[in-house]
Amino acid sequence: MIKNAGSVLVKNLSLETKFSMPDEKEEGSLICAPLMVKKEGGHGEVTGIIEVRAPAAEAFREDDLKLLVVLANLLVISLENIKLYQRTQELSIRDGLTHLYLHRYFQEHLEEEMKRTTFYKLKISLLMCDLDFFKKCNDSFGHVFGDTVLRDVSEILSTSVREIDFVARYGGDEFVIILPETSYEGSKTVAERIRKTVEDHVFRTDSHEMHVTISIGIASYSGDGLITKDELIAKADAALLQAKNTGRNRVC
Repeated sequence: MIKNAGSVLVKNLSLETKFSMPDEKEEGSLICAPLMVKKEGGHGEVTGIIEVRAPAAEAFREDDLKLLVVLANLLVISLENIKLYQRTQELSIRDGLTHLYLHRYFQEHLEEEMKRTTFYKLKISLLMCDLDFFKKCNDSFGHVFGDTVLRDVSEILSTSVREIDFVARYGGDEFVIILPETSYEGSKTVAERIRKTVEDHVFRTDSHEMHVTISIGIASYSGDGLITKDELIAKADAALLQAKNTGRNRVC
């Protein structure tokens, strides 16, 4: 057996018991190389292993092991580039303050969900949420406190829905939630839970604390093809306006 910086060449497995199950005699040969990712400080972390086996003994040479190490290093670079690309893509569709999806991506996602809902004749609901008197909160306590409120509300929204649901920052202190395969009745239950959680939450920084309320408008679509994405948004917006005009801190 030959070892080199974590890579291994075993010319005859039958002579190396550590590569066999108990009471079994493995035949053949193998080469393996670690997938080593560089971390801060120059330390390496093994995230995986590439292993190649052959049924015959003496099938691999040291040159084969060196080639596998090169391939492993190239694979690590490719995987890290994929992760970097995914992070870049995520940053392009996420709001920097709340980490929720951005308005633009919400529009794209709702379009796709509407198509899926129509094709499979499902139900879908949209919640349009707006914080009550948020401008007064900003004016009274400053934007630092206002940002804390927005972050906390975003966390409440995200943890109040399922993994398949979609939460986005619509703009300012407005948020939208897409609830796939959810009827009006089901979405009203979700909306009321969110409203109550926000109402009960104490928003605080080192210097201030207060309660904030939220108004929510609901629009639902039954998959019959009789409503467009923009019309669904308009219905949710109209329902939100009704909630605002009838006392706030309510679901309509």
